[in-house]
Amino acid sequence: MKEKLTKAEFIEMFEIAWSSTCQSNFSYIEEVGAEQALQDEWDSMMDGFQEDYTFKPFKLTASEKRKYMKVVEEYE
Repeated sequence: MKEKLTKAEFIEMFEIAWSSTCQSNFSYIEEVGAEQALQDEWDSMMDGFQEDYTFKPFKLTASEKRKYMKVVEEYE
């Protein structure tokens, strides 16, 4: 039986992954654009977690998007 995943738990893990992507793969962000890279990272993590967890897909809210776009600015 799969473990249940809350949005708060997902966000905690996403923030670590997004920060890592900004540090180690900034060329990808520059290539596709920050907004697309952010959405790609979000979608990729959602897909990956569906194998091990049970949850309804979480939407990336506008305020979350603004928050994570600021992280990109730190690495520009």
